[in-house]
Amino acid sequence: MLGSYCILRLDKQVPEEVCMLQFFYAYVQRISVQNLVDSWPSLLTLLKDSVQLCLPPPGQFLILGVLNEFIMKNPNLENKKDQRDLQDITHKIVEAVGTIAGSSLEQTTWLRRNLEVKASPQILVEGNNLERDVEGITLTPVMETSSITPSVYSVHALTLLAEVLAHLLDMVFHSEEKEKVIPLLVNIMYYVVPYLRNHSAHNAPSYRACVQLVSSLSGYQYTRRAWKKEAFDLFMDLNFFHMDASCVSYWRAIIDHLMTHDKTTFRDLMARVAVAQSSSLNLFASREAELEQRAMLLKRLAFAIFSSEVDQYQKYLPDIQERLVESLRLPHVPTLHAQVFLFFRVLLLRMSPRHLTSLWPTMITELVQVFLLIEQELTADEDISRTAGPSVSGLETTYTGGNGVSTSYNNQRWLGLYLSACKFLDLALNLPSENLPQFQIKI
Repeated sequence: MLGSYCILRLDKQVPEEVCMLQFFYAYVQRISVQNLVDSWPSLLTLLKDSVQLCLPPPGQFLILGVLNEFIMKNPNLENKKDQRDLQDITHKIVEAVGTIAGSSLEQTTWLRRNLEVKASPQILVEGNNLERDVEGITLTPVMETSSITPSVYSVHALTLLAEVLAHLLDMVFHSEEKEKVIPLLVNIMYYVVPYLRNHSAHNAPSYRACVQLVSSLSGYQYTRRAWKKEAFDLFMDLNFFHMDASCVSYWRAIIDHLMTHDKTTFRDLMARVAVAQSSSLNLFASREAELEQRAMLLKRLAFAIFSSEVDQYQKYLPDIQERLVESLRLPHVPTLHAQVFLFFRVLLLRMSPRHLTSLWPTMITELVQVFLLIEQELTADEDISRTAGPSVSGLETTYTGGNGVSTSYNNQRWLGLYLSACKFLDLALNLPSENLPQFQIKI
C-alpha cells in the first residue's frame, strides 16, 4: 500500500534517513509478529526520533506506514504505559502528515484564519492505487527530494490518510478512549474542509482524496462530532453537486451516516423543506430566489433518500408526499417541478412498490401534464397565437393565451423539466415488472 512512497533511487540524492526508513519499512512488512512485539521499545524510540527530525514528506509517509504496519500486526499492547506511548506517537505522526496535507492551502486574509486552495497544479493519485514512486514526482529532471516543497505531496498525504487513518485510530484508541480522537480529527478537518469547498478542476485530486477520507471516518459513529457540522454545511452548499462521478459513492456513504447515526438530522432536513415551502416569504428575497431555494432543498432531500437503504425512510413517506404535492401546486416553476420528477425517480428506487400506490396518481397526472406541454411546443394549438420575437437566449418561443399572459415553454428551464420527466418515464419503463405491479395486466 505504501509502495508509492518507498521506492527511491540514490541518484536522486534522497536523504539518507529516508532511504533507511524505506529499508526499515520493507523489513517491518516481513518480520514475524512476535519479533515485532518484542522490539516495541526500540521501535517507539525510532518513531519518536523520526518525528523530531522534521523529515521530508516521503520520510513522514514511511513513518506512518511503519506505525500502521505495527498496529495491523499487533493491535493491543498489554502494558498501559506502552498503550499511552502508542497513542501519543500516533497523534504526533498523524498531525505531521495532516500538516503536509494542508500545505496546498493558504490564508485568505491575515485577519482571518480561513483557508483556501492555492491556484497551483496538484499531483494526481489514481484512485486507491498508490503504486507511484517518489521518484516519479518530479518538478524538474533532477531535484533533491529535500528541496521539493511539501505542497507537491499534499494529495499523497490526503490519499494516505484516507486509506489508513480511520482504521488506525480505531485500533489505537480503545472504546473508553475514543473521545481522545476528536481533537485530532478536528485539526485534520480544518485542512480537509477548504479542499471540499473548492470545486475547480485543478483541485479535483484533493477533493477526491478528501471526500474519501471523510467517508472512511464517517463509518465510525464516535467520530461524528468532528465532521457532522462541516459535512452538513457542505451538503447545503449551492455547488455541492459539482463533483466528479467517482466522488458520488463516497458522498452517499457520508450522507447516509450523517442521517442515520442520530434521530434528528433527517427530521431537521425535512423541516427545512417544510419551512421553505411555507407561506411566510422572506421580505428581502425575490420569489425566484425562494423557488430556487425550494428546488435546492428538494434535490438534497432526494439525495439523502437515495443514499439510504430501501424503505429506510418509509415512515416519512406521507410527509414527503405532502411536500411534493405542495411544490407541484406552484404553476410555471419548471426548475422546482424538475426536482420533483427527480424525487419520483429516487422513490421508485428506494421505496417498495406497495408504499408508492397512493403516489402514482400524482406521478401519472404530472407526467401527462408535462407531455401535453411538450406537444403544445411541438405543434401549434388552435387556441394559441405564436409570436416569433427572439428571446434573450435566442431559443425561446412565446405563447400568448386568452388571459394575455405570455409564457415561454422552451427556454432552458422548461427543457430541463422535459428532460427530467423523460428520465422518470425511462426509469419506470426499464424497472422489472414486479417493481410496478400496479401497471401489470392480469390474465
